[in-house]
Amino acid sequence: MALSSVLRISSRSSYLSPVSVGMQGIRKWVVDHPVASSAVGGVVAGPALLVAVPWALGFGGAGIVAGSYATGWMSSVAVANGGGVATTSMVAMMQSVGAAGFATSTYAGAAAATSAASAGAAKAAQGATRWVKSKL
Repeated sequence: MALSSVLRISSRSSYLSPVSVGMQGIRKWVVDHPVASSAVGGVVAGPALLVAVPWALGFGGAGIVAGSYATGWMSSVAVANGGGVATTSMVAMMQSVGAAGFATSTYAGAAAATSAASAGAAKAAQGATRWVKSKL
């Protein structure tokens, strides 16, 4: 069977229609409920950032990644401290987080904080929009 006929068959297939209907429903709900949808986004974004930031800096599960920002940071801290890195330093904490992660309660706190912050920002934007519209 030729690729063009496979593409025609799959494009006529209705198995994707529930997905597109679902996405339209989600999109409508987000537009109709900006504050609640911002809160939901915050619940997802907070814990994701807790994982992504140390990883992006170069603090991995097996230690500091060679050639990353973390290597330069650790080197400068070691030079400033006479050759060692203090266990209470930010580098040591980030290395620990990169290797072991945070406690579940920390992820829950981050989810709550980012949810509240994003919902508050959405509510403020909603109020500002209403105020501007009232002045027009």
